[in-house]
Amino acid sequence: MRRHWVFLTFVFVFAISALTILIGYSLLPISQQDMAQPWIFKGAYATYTGQVVDVSTQTNLSARIEVTDVNASHVQVRTSSTIAPSSGPAVNDHFTLWISKANVSFQPPGEAFARSYSAQISNRSCTVYEYTNEAINATYYIDDALQWPVRLVYMTGFENQLYTLDFRLNSTNIGALDEAFFG
Repeated sequence: MRRHWVFLTFVFVFAISALTILIGYSLLPISQQDMAQPWIFKGAYATYTGQVVDVSTQTNLSARIEVTDVNASHVQVRTSSTIAPSSGPAVNDHFTLWISKANVSFQPPGEAFARSYSAQISNRSCTVYEYTNEAINATYYIDDALQWPVRLVYMTGFENQLYTLDFRLNSTNIGALDEAFFG
């Protein structure tokens, strides 16, 4: 059982660290970025909650993505997260990264692009990006209009068991995102 939680903790820390990279993507030319991305302001944040699916023990997940600083060329993003199994101590992690507004990439390091497609979440159009590597598959649901992640799903296998870490948008102070999902 201990190996099981050590593995899940490793996967969780890997997944959350990748969240920071998520915010650094650019789907629009730089001249349109600031206008199209209303989340580029110091203090912008979103929280996510979820669970590890297909585990015999209840495990709750929480994460927060926050813009902690902005300058003319970069955005500083901090992710923090907690994995809280019902039968053990909680594990906390955080990661901070400066992301260039001009030279950013959506693809997390070490993951190969698998495919993208359109989907609807809460009546919002999203582009879904799927990535894979030997250890974990990641699926990111990005709101098309606001360019912010609204759902994050990570899947991995360990000892013939499939684990799914599913994060869903829970709260935000980004006006347009809050209005679209909670308004």
